[in-house]
Amino acid sequence: MGKLPVLNVVDPELIKLILVKDFHIFPNRSKVWKKCDDSIRNSDMFHMGYDGWRRVRPIVTTAFTTSKIRKTYATISACAQRCTEYLDILTTNESDLDAWVVFEKLGLDVMATRQKSNFNAFREFSAIILPQFVKRLLQTSADTKAIEYFVDFIRHIVSQRRQHNHQKSHNDFTQLLMDAIQEDDINGNAENTSDKSKRLSENEIIAQSLQFILAGYSSIQEVLAYTSYHLALNPGAQQRLYDEIIGAMDSYTENIPYDRLARLPYLDAVLSETLRQHLPALPLARIASTDYKLGETGVTIKAGQQVEIPAYVIHHSPQFYPDPFKYDPDRFMPQNKSKLVPYTYLPFGAGPRNCVATRFALLIDKVCIAHVVRRFRFYRCPQTDVPIHYKRFIHVMSPKRVIVGIEARL
Repeated sequence: MGKLPVLNVVDPELIKLILVKDFHIFPNRSKVWKKCDDSIRNSDMFHMGYDGWRRVRPIVTTAFTTSKIRKTYATISACAQRCTEYLDILTTNESDLDAWVVFEKLGLDVMATRQKSNFNAFREFSAIILPQFVKRLLQTSADTKAIEYFVDFIRHIVSQRRQHNHQKSHNDFTQLLMDAIQEDDINGNAENTSDKSKRLSENEIIAQSLQFILAGYSSIQEVLAYTSYHLALNPGAQQRLYDEIIGAMDSYTENIPYDRLARLPYLDAVLSETLRQHLPALPLARIASTDYKLGETGVTIKAGQQVEIPAYVIHHSPQFYPDPFKYDPDRFMPQNKSKLVPYTYLPFGAGPRNCVATRFALLIDKVCIAHVVRRFRFYRCPQTDVPIHYKRFIHVMSPKRVIVGIEARL
C-alpha cells in the first residue's frame, strides 16, 4: 500500500471539526523535522505525540499566566528601547534599511534576554553569529551544529541556576519550567513527588526552551519587518497608529503603561492584519488516529492520513476577506470583528493544540511596534520591493529583503 494522499481542508466548519470538536481524532501533528532523531527536538510540545503533549502542556501553560506575562513587560520594553537606539545610529548615516535584518537582531535580543539577562544582540558579536545558526536550523530538516549550539546554551543556563538557585531571581521561561519541578518536589507528598508524569525531565525543559527561542525569534522578526513594510506603503495607517500610541503615553514617564497598551484598538488591528497577510508558521497539519467521516462531505479520512489546513490560502480568500491582498487594519477593529467568520483567522492555530504562548507573543509585538513607530517614520523608497520578493526553503518562505525608508521623528 502506497502513501495516503494529504487532504487539504479550507471550509471553516470542517476546520472546527478537526481542530476542536473532534480533536480526539486528530490530536497529533505531523513531524516537520522528519530526519531528526535527536531526543531534544522530539521532546518539545510541537513534535510530541498526544500523550506527551497532554502531560507537558499544563506545566508549560503556567509560564504564560497574566501575572507572569506582566512581569516581562519591563524587560521587553528595554529590548525595544535598545532597538530604537540602534535605529538612531543607523539613521545618522542611512535613509533606508533592510527591516528583515534589523528586526532579526531584535527578535534574538528579546528571546535570548528572556534566558540570559546580560545578552544584547545589538552590541555583541553574537548578533552576527547566532542568527545564522537560527536560519540554518529553520531552513533544514536537522542541522546538527545549530541544534547542539542552542542545546548547550540552554543546558548551561539550567546547570548554573541549579547550582546558584538562591542567589538570583529569574522571570524567564526556562526558570518557570524549573520552578514547576521544584515546587512539585517541595510541596508534593511521596506519591506525587515520584510521579514523573507530573514533572519535566531536563531534556524536556531544554526542548521547550529551545522551541520557545526559535519560534519567538522568527515570529518577532517577521511581524516587525512586515509591519514596517506595510506602514511604509500606507502612510495614512501609519499616522493613525502613531497618533494612538502618542495618545496612550503617560505624561510623566513618557511610557505606555501595560494595561493601556493592551487596550489600544488600532495597534491590535495593525498587528492582526500583518499576521493575516504574513503567517509566521507552517500550514496546520494533523494526523487521523482512526478512520473518520468528515462531516457531511462523504469523504472518509483513513487512520494515519494527514490533513492540512492551508491558513495562508484561507487568509487570502476573497470569500472571507474582501480584497484580500489589500493591507486594511480596519478589518480587525472592534466594530468589524463580528463580521469575521470563525476559524478563518489562524495565525496561532485553534483548538486545544493552539500556540501556548499567543498572549506573550502579541505583547512582544505590540511593545516593539509601539516603541519603533513612536520614534521613527517609515516610507517607501526607490529600493522598496512591491511586491516583496521571496526566496524559498524546505520549510519556510522568507523575503530576499524588506527595504524601507526611515527617518527619526522630531
